Amino acid sequence: FGGFGFAITPQTPPAKPGAYFDYPYMDQDPLGLPVRPPLRCVAPELVAVGARITAATDVFSLAVLTYEVLQRQELLPVRNNTERYQRIVGQLPPPLSNISPAPLRDALRAMLSADASARPDAATFMVSPYFSSDASLCTLRSIGRLLEHDNLQKASLLRQVATTWQAFDPRVLRYKILPPLLVELRTLSLQAVALPLVLSMSARLSKEEFARVVMPALAPLVATLEGSGQLALLQHAPTLAALLSPQEVDAHVGALLARSLDSSDVRLQQEAMKVLAQVVDAMGYAFLKEQLLPRVHQLVMGTNAAAVRYCGMVCYARFVTRLDREEVIHILDAVGKVAQVDKSAATTMSVVEVGETVAKHLGVELAASRVVPLLCPLLLSPHLTPSQLRTLTASLKDMLARIEAKQLPTLKQKEQLDQSVAAGQKEQQAAAARPTPRAP
Repeated sequence: FGGFGFAITPQTPPAKPGAYFDYPYMDQDPLGLPVRPPLRCVAPELVAVGARITAATDVFSLAVLTYEVLQRQELLPVRNNTERYQRIVGQLPPPLSNISPAPLRDALRAMLSADASARPDAATFMVSPYFSSDASLCTLRSIGRLLEHDNLQKASLLRQVATTWQAFDPRVLRYKILPPLLVELRTLSLQAVALPLVLSMSARLSKEEFARVVMPALAPLVATLEGSGQLALLQHAPTLAALLSPQEVDAHVGALLARSLDSSDVRLQQEAMKVLAQVVDAMGYAFLKEQLLPRVHQLVMGTNAAAVRYCGMVCYARFVTRLDREEVIHILDAVGKVAQVDKSAATTMSVVEVGETVAKHLGVELAASRVVPLLCPLLLSPHLTPSQLRTLTASLKDMLARIEAKQLPTLKQKEQLDQSVAAGQKEQQAAAARPTPRAP
């Protein structure tokens, strides 16, 4: 990169009398591996005969690379032609009018001086206003020194990271930001700040990177965290489910949901219900049926929190597409019991959602025998708004229309068959009633 792989020290003797690297006088296409730094990146003293190299030599190359990174073009388009190089270097430092802001332009102009003694050192360049005013760079510097601070200072730095990390690409997150954050997950007092950051950043990683880098540090917390930390895990559980394999979803996200549903904390119960409705398609069928569904039944039937009950009803609607007919009938039984006790508009409309899902996915027979009888009494609920009542009636009309569309052809066919049989029987009776002609 810029020839820095060809590192030499001030004590290194020149490769040939008077010069450190041998550059051709005219253009020459490089063959195979490079044997010298690119001429466009080196300071004049590396080319001049009898010159002495110092740290300022690298400062010149650093300025050239900085210019190329910013402008996406070469500052010294000389190829390997020393004649052209000498001509361009003789005009240094360039005006750099296309570089902004001004502090950076001034710093680069000084670093590109043909006189090595006039160049500032690298430390001066790094503390220029261009860098000190860059929030992202300040974040990287702070996170690199995170272990040097006490917990109070770390918490403050992590809050700063929370406002700037979105500006970094996944590579910087993976190698610069996440490693120190994962270390701080072990610090109990910092988990509330570090954990949401780690979980949010994980969404920017590939599944392979997440499994290799983040999950080993996260797995013990998923199994043991309680309170606000557990709530933070739940809020990011859909991200975890998207990054984990199907088996790991049950082992980690499923176990977290089960533990939260068993909690006495209403916040955890409600959040677990919300998350379960989102990740139900990622859960294994057996785990969903044997571990999660019974817990949802227990909470919906036993909770005094209306929000938890409502979220449980939403879960029921999502479960319908994953479970067999027998389990869906059990869900309808539970929904019917809830509807008899809780007459609120929110619960009523959640019952409607469950009924609509059952009717669409399991056919008109279950709709006619179980769903319509469940929904019809809800028409008399005094807690519905006019809009909600219209939604309920529209749902019932749609179910009745589908029942009619299913049954009507069958009934018409049966009617035609009955008419045909009746006509045949009538004709047979008429034929039997006619007198038999006598023989002459």
